[in-house]
This record gives sequence, C-alpha cells and structure tokens, in this order.
Amino acid sequence: FTLWSFTKTIFAFTYYVTGCLLLTFIGFILTKCIPFAKDRMKYIYHVMICKMMWSLLYIMGNVKKRFENKEAAHFEKPCVLIANHASFLDLLRIISLHPKILLLTNKWVWRSPVFGALVRMADYYPVEEGAEFSVDKLSYWVDRGYSIAIFPEGTRSYDDEIKRFHKGAFYLAQQLKLDILPTLFHGVGYTMRKSDFLLKDGEINVKFLPRITPEDSNYGITYSERARKIGRMFREEFKDYSMSREVPAYYREQLIKNYLYKGPVLEWYCRIKSTLED
Repeated sequence: FTLWSFTKTIFAFTYYVTGCLLLTFIGFILTKCIPFAKDRMKYIYHVMICKMMWSLLYIMGNVKKRFENKEAAHFEKPCVLIANHASFLDLLRIISLHPKILLLTNKWVWRSPVFGALVRMADYYPVEEGAEFSVDKLSYWVDRGYSIAIFPEGTRSYDDEIKRFHKGAFYLAQQLKLDILPTLFHGVGYTMRKSDFLLKDGEINVKFLPRITPEDSNYGITYSERARKIGRMFREEFKDYSMSREVPAYYREQLIKNYLYKGPVLEWYCRIKSTLED
C-alpha cells in the first residue's frame, strides 16, 4: 500500500461511479421515456456503456492492456463467450469488447446500488433465474445479433485457480445453437483481486481461443460433456498462457513492494536489478 496506489484507485473509482450514475440517468431516458424504437434505443444505450467501460480501462495508465488472437473475436456472428473470473475488472473488459454483448450476472451485480439500475436497463440477465428459464428471453436478443457472455465458474477466484465449470453456458449454447468462444483473462487477479480495493500496476491480458461450433464433436455431444471437456481444455490453455506471460518483468512490482520500507539502498538495488532482467 502506497499513497500513489491509493490515489490511482480513488481516481479510477470516482470515474467509474460518475460514469455509472450518468449512464443510469441516460438509460432511464432512452429505455423508459422514449416510447418508440425500443431495440434501437437499447442498442444506443449498449454503445454508450461499451464506450464508457473502454474509456475507464484505458484511463488506467498504470495497467497494461494486451490482446492475443483478436481476429477470433468477431462478434458479427453471435456466440456464447466464456471466460475465467478473478476480478471485478473482468466485467469491464467483457462489456468493452463490443456493444452487442449481453452479460449474465450474479445477484450482487444485479442489485448493486451503484450500477444495478444500469445492469437492469441494459437487459443483462441474472443467472440466479436459471439457464433453462432464460432461453426465450435471450433468444430474442440473439436473433438481433447479440452475443452472451458468461463466467462458467459462477464466482470470482481468489488465487487464479480455475474452478469447475457449471453447465449453464453450455446448455444455452446448445439450445440457441451458438458457437462457444473461450476467452482467457490473465493478470486481472493481481491488478485488482477479489475483496481488494486497491488498483495495482498490473496487466490485463486477453487471449481468444478458436470458436467451438455446435457441430464440433471433439468436446462431446451433450452440454454436460462439453462443460467437462471444455473446462479441462480451458485450464490447460490458461496454464500455458500464464507461463508465457509470467516472465520476471511480470513480478517486478510485487518484488519491489516487498523492499519499500527496508532502506533506500536495498530498495533501489532491487529496482535497478529487476529492470535489467528480461
């Protein structure tokens, strides 16, 4: 903890809360007060949310952003995007990818006093309703070109260990006949860990894996088989991706902070030495 890290965190949260409150007001006008062109107004609202979340991520100058295999993320064709979940920042990253993404959320996001109204007006869907009860409503938006984003673990991980995948995402993909787009998030767990308030100098690395079509039987036929086999593949890919990203420079900030209050000589030796490492 340093004064500078606290200042960066306060700035980012102030920007976020202000943006959410402004978008809540605009959303009320677009979705509640305008009686015509409802789908068009909803799309305009999604564009504004997408741009706001993108601006928030890129105003965090202390956080590096990186994409790999971005050409796989063509949202012109609807899909079910699945991703690992380690941080609140995962939500911002997904929403900022494309305006036509519907996020399936849990109850704390749906009922949040800061952005709950925004989430509800954007038609993000609460997963506690159950996947089997959401098919008809989500089908309406899929027919209009929207993709669905789900965290199949169901909750954020404390240690970046990917937990067992629940079956809901794969059930929806089967019922709606959609491709599955596996997406790896790396670095967000350190940048802002679950239950941690501070925004650290970290990375948000995103890697899109190849789409899995409904006809692809390599991962099984039923949604239960797919949940198990895709989950296993996802964990293996994440392990390989983590090893490729976690070079010495990735741990530099964590290392330096261990020596902040142990004398200037030791601290600056650590800073200079770590800079010389690959």
